[in-house]
Amino acid sequence: MNLLSNVCYQPKVKEIIVANKTIMPVECSGDLQITTHVGGNSFDINVNNVLYVPNLTTNLLSVSRIISNGNRVEFNQHGCLIYNSQNDCIGEAKLKNGVYRLNVVNTWHRRLGHINSTDLNKLKNGAVEGVSFDEKCGPNKASCTICCEGKQTRLPFPQSVSKSHEVLELIHTDICGPMENVSLGKARYYLLFIDDFSRMCTVYFLREKNETFKYFKQYKELVETQQSKKIKILRSDNGGEFCSSEMENYLRQCGIVHQKTNSYTPEQNGLSERYNRSIVEKARCFLFDAQFEKFLWAEAVNTAVYIKNRTPTASIKENTTPYELWTGRKPKLDHLRIFGSPVMVHVPKEKRRKWDKKAKKMFLVGYSENIKGYRMYDPIARNIIVARDVVVMENIDDSSATTITINEERPPEGVQEEEEQDTSVSQKDETFIPGNSSSDTDTSYSDTLSPEDMDLVSMQRDSSTPEKRVRRKPDYYGYANMCAEMTGEPITVSDILNSPEKEQWQCAMKEELKSFRENDTWELTDRPKDKTVVKSKWVFKKKLNSEGDVRYRARLVAKGFTQLKGIDFNETFSPVLRYSTFRLLIALSVKLDLKMNHLDVPTAFLNGFLDETVFMEIPECSEFQNCNNKVLKLKKAVYGLKQSARAWHIRVEDCLLKLGYKKSDNEPCLFIKSDKNTKVYIGLFVDDFFVFYNCQSTYEQLMKELVEKFRIKDLGQMKQCLGMNINVYENCITVDQKKFIETILKRFNMSDCSCCDTPMEINLKLKKIVDNNSEKGKGYPYQQLIGSLMYLSVLTRPDITFSVSFLSQYNNGFNETHWKHLKRLLKYLKKTIDYGLVYKKNADILHGYVDADWASCSLDRRSYTGYCFIMSGSIVSYESKKQKTVALSSTEAEYMALSESCKEGIYLKNLLNELVLCENMSLCLYSDNQSSIKIASNPLFHNKRTKHIDIRHHFVRECVLQNKIKIEYVSTNDMPADILTKSLCKEKHYKFLSLMGVSKV
Repeated sequence: MNLLSNVCYQPKVKEIIVANKTIMPVECSGDLQITTHVGGNSFDINVNNVLYVPNLTTNLLSVSRIISNGNRVEFNQHGCLIYNSQNDCIGEAKLKNGVYRLNVVNTWHRRLGHINSTDLNKLKNGAVEGVSFDEKCGPNKASCTICCEGKQTRLPFPQSVSKSHEVLELIHTDICGPMENVSLGKARYYLLFIDDFSRMCTVYFLREKNETFKYFKQYKELVETQQSKKIKILRSDNGGEFCSSEMENYLRQCGIVHQKTNSYTPEQNGLSERYNRSIVEKARCFLFDAQFEKFLWAEAVNTAVYIKNRTPTASIKENTTPYELWTGRKPKLDHLRIFGSPVMVHVPKEKRRKWDKKAKKMFLVGYSENIKGYRMYDPIARNIIVARDVVVMENIDDSSATTITINEERPPEGVQEEEEQDTSVSQKDETFIPGNSSSDTDTSYSDTLSPEDMDLVSMQRDSSTPEKRVRRKPDYYGYANMCAEMTGEPITVSDILNSPEKEQWQCAMKEELKSFRENDTWELTDRPKDKTVVKSKWVFKKKLNSEGDVRYRARLVAKGFTQLKGIDFNETFSPVLRYSTFRLLIALSVKLDLKMNHLDVPTAFLNGFLDETVFMEIPECSEFQNCNNKVLKLKKAVYGLKQSARAWHIRVEDCLLKLGYKKSDNEPCLFIKSDKNTKVYIGLFVDDFFVFYNCQSTYEQLMKELVEKFRIKDLGQMKQCLGMNINVYENCITVDQKKFIETILKRFNMSDCSCCDTPMEINLKLKKIVDNNSEKGKGYPYQQLIGSLMYLSVLTRPDITFSVSFLSQYNNGFNETHWKHLKRLLKYLKKTIDYGLVYKKNADILHGYVDADWASCSLDRRSYTGYCFIMSGSIVSYESKKQKTVALSSTEAEYMALSESCKEGIYLKNLLNELVLCENMSLCLYSDNQSSIKIASNPLFHNKRTKHIDIRHHFVRECVLQNKIKIEYVSTNDMPADILTKSLCKEKHYKFLSLMGVSKV
């Protein structure tokens, strides 16, 4: 926006549509003047009525607009030339991947940490190598928004009148912190050492201030060895970390004079203070410019120091840098790139297989001092790695992906050398690279971006290495510059007031308040003196509809964490429909030809009545701006209250009971209306209604009555609900989670991974990592992936249930080996992504299988129980869990598994009796252990081998005696529950999947 003049905040064009159908608001318009530099002459290109679209990531210049101002543009195979009416060439743009680009000095301004224009011109005039631009187009602080945000200052400190005459004669030091965010290496402080003569700066990252003495000794040994000189004077403030007896004794022994400032007079150590300010400003600009989170402050500071050492300063002679005074060599800066630029990191062939991707996407956060390479942040693993084979895409639209070479020898400044001990927070802490010690070929590298559209060239090419052929980018690369993502979502109301989408968000807020009024949710009242008032908050969200249009959602919620138990709320529990019940209803729908419809209540929680008196603060909005000392007395529940879900469930339960539906005795979220001719089953899952019925008129009557009570939407036949895809065919119903699997694979960069036939190796044994301080497991999103897989395993994928249960034991003690086996599970899901549950007509009635694997857990020698119940040809209920008691024999383990599965079987049998009125139905349970069957079937079978078994496990005997279940033997080769107790070979695995009714859908 700072490039525009004559700005108009009421533009004629209010919004634009980009290539991906995203609608972007236009904030203002104005006149643009571009200064170009051609053949040593400067020219101005004027374009009127230019639109300012804040959410566009690239400045786009229309050729037609240039021509409309009396200019002409000529294109050739290398680029294009712009001529004015006098036929003077006033601009030149190079063709890169289908896009014509004007090179501007602002790129160097950003690469160098938003350096000021004076120092930037010094770099161009010979202070360093590799920097060139038109100095007449240089930026200034006032023209750069990031500089204004990151560098606003107070008056400067007075300069010292004396200056040293050689390196190490005087060293300035200061510590900065604690920072509000812990860095990736757990640091909260950084420590600076500045050589007064050369202005060479060195930074260390500390977890605690008491590490200062340790790092000073490291610094002293390092610089004195490199410079062959001794430190004479150390100047610091009066901080305890610098004035400790340990530090003073050491300085005295080394003959170093310690100059300290007066208390509360930091200006006497002005150089350190000024450097601190300058470094923080650069680092702040880096983070703002890259839109990074604050925990990356250490990387930004490290890069700021790196650049500070390689740029001129007013206190040393002209066209000289600290780096040159320290090393005697001019620094080369042609390898610098903008902080935060996307980077494609080459995956070594040792870390991938033949058809694996050859690159992984990360973000550039700095330059390594000890290794010739770039420092990259991996947002998936949340760690820093150093690599030399990279492609930097400096601008988000820069598909040319410049290849960079670093040949400069670096001095030991910036961040200290790596140490073996892990107590310091140095470059080692910030550059943890998972997988370095592993020889596995597919451990740390994979990516969703195709490497076939780019060449990955080594950053340091050996002279004997032949030139690599450069592959031409596809033609459509250039069109990518016209695409843009949706803008971010505001956090507070004040963010909306400064947002270009202010009108849309305000309309969303008004719509939300309207729903509260229509629902009679509250009444305005005076603030009570002796009551707690719950705070309120706006939550803003953007959603895309099926056509790709943006929908703005604003939701007013209560801050439930401010409620007091016993005053603002009592009971909070609210049930939801069990997944096994949902699957049973689907299986029953196939058998009875029931229709399945999905209903949704958009503002469900607003319908619940409160038993307690709750007051809520007035929300931020224009509707309540003149309501001082007023609060809202809630008549009904609102989102965020601890009892809202319970209040809603009680309300909807009461409504269905009044409509003549019977609440199930076995499932609190199931309501039944059944006779000889009519069957209607309603399952509740928070604000979702799942209706299974065989009579259309009864369903229409139900809808009519529900609409009178609630705002409800009929979403039609079930297709997508609870994360599952449901497809109804003439003779079967399939249930799968293909889309959810695709989301998992994409989230963890495994979309293009290789495939595995089984989810886990046979007889896999892993050790739990006890050392909590071990770095080996840090950086891997192990627990996040386990959580995603658990959701998948309990809904539609019993084939991974045992593997997920087994690997979840190591949530608090994993390393790279565990992560490798977890990734294998993703590879199996990639192969079986089309698998799901297939329910068929005319299939068997409800029956179950149960199995146990004796003492299979190497951690505690407990056994695994696995059971599954099948109806209509597919699984309706299943579980894989470790037994709570150590079994002394395989018979005992199988007997305890029988008891556990019996409980679930009785529940399903009773539920089915309620649904289809078949009280005499018999449930058959199959086991492959004849000894356990005899113990369960014969109450007289009691000897010293079974007398110690807990009485709770003898529940199965009672069920057999009462003919509630019947236990029969089946061969181990025909036992599908075996897949729930152990990992199997490929042949058995897919055989048992078929027996469970899990196949391609």
